[in-house]
Amino acid sequence: MAAGGRPLQHFQMDQVYTVLERYLPLSKIERRWETIIWSLEKSKFAKLAIHRQLILYSVIYFFLIDWLVYYILGPQLCKLAPKDEAGKEDSGVDNLSKGASLRTKWSHTINSFVHAIFVCTVGSWILLADIDNISQSFETRLFGYSLTYGSLFSVSLGYFIWDIYICMTCWKIYGPSFLAHAVMAFTGILFSFVHFSSAFMIYIVYYSTQTIR
Repeated sequence: MAAGGRPLQHFQMDQVYTVLERYLPLSKIERRWETIIWSLEKSKFAKLAIHRQLILYSVIYFFLIDWLVYYILGPQLCKLAPKDEAGKEDSGVDNLSKGASLRTKWSHTINSFVHAIFVCTVGSWILLADIDNISQSFETRLFGYSLTYGSLFSVSLGYFIWDIYICMTCWKIYGPSFLAHAVMAFTGILFSFVHFSSAFMIYIVYYSTQTIR
């Protein structure tokens, strides 16, 4: 027992919270986050607030894959590149992509491939199973909303947030065409949360997966 009859565990946790509140403005972050969620719930994108955690996890997941491939798997894959005429190892530059690093290309390609495999596999299952009966009629396909579809679109939304970031930071490699593709795909998926064409949007997501880098 600590001073004042309080359990030692509670006393230690109070100290932890005091230190966190001193060095991290948690209350301000929480207030801003709650303000954003409240604004979403009051807007036309109210359904987006339901999937906010999945979208956040998706963004973190794709950035994590990018990092892991670039720093861990990429160097091993670069060793498999063909040697030059002198028998030396490749310089690690992809001449077909305006001099981009092979490690960079691998990290982008594998990330895009993972997203494409996930969307095509899960999307096909959703279309065939039709768990939420959203494909019963043209009206439900056009104006209906499904949590299952929303979850799939949330993962793709997180992917295209990463994709837009990559297209902007690697502008010399991909140029305006890839950025335009990423922005249009992101916008289309975003508006599928406004009770419009959710069932049809899955075909657009399918189409967007063709640009594996």
